[in-house]
Amino acid sequence: MYKTILSVVLAFMLLLFVQCKDDGFQTNEFGLQYKFVNQNTTARMPKVNDVVTIRMKYTDASGKIIEQTDLFRTQLKSHSHAGGCFEDALLIMHEGDSAIFKINAENYYTKSKEIRLPASLTATENLTFYIKLLHVISAEEFAKERQIANLSDEREEERLLKAFI
Repeated sequence: MYKTILSVVLAFMLLLFVQCKDDGFQTNEFGLQYKFVNQNTTARMPKVNDVVTIRMKYTDASGKIIEQTDLFRTQLKSHSHAGGCFEDALLIMHEGDSAIFKINAENYYTKSKEIRLPASLTATENLTFYIKLLHVISAEEFAKERQIANLSDEREEERLLKAFI
């Protein structure tokens, strides 16, 4: 009898310990699981249509790196799906923030990237994203930046042509 009670108590305590384990992740109203590593709450936050520069890597459930980019620039779209998406991750960050996100593999590939889920991943698997938000500019600022770059390229091309002739 004593062993049975002791076994039940130990099992209960183990279950309680496992359930109370705090991995530091929070879940927002869209279902996105996230944990900030570094936060810069006074810096600029991106909005839909802004252009962000990020450093990112993401892994499968076993920790194997799927993709890693040192500098990646993208224009933010609105939420691609419910349940926590890549766009939600970027929209809750500030410039200078580093965070970890858990996003469903099937949703990320089929809805955010709009491509087929790779055969090496399962539909229910969570990918882990490690993202540092480096820079945020508005769509208007980005358009001006591109216009200046195009003018510079045209001038350089003209200079090279004149030098050739």
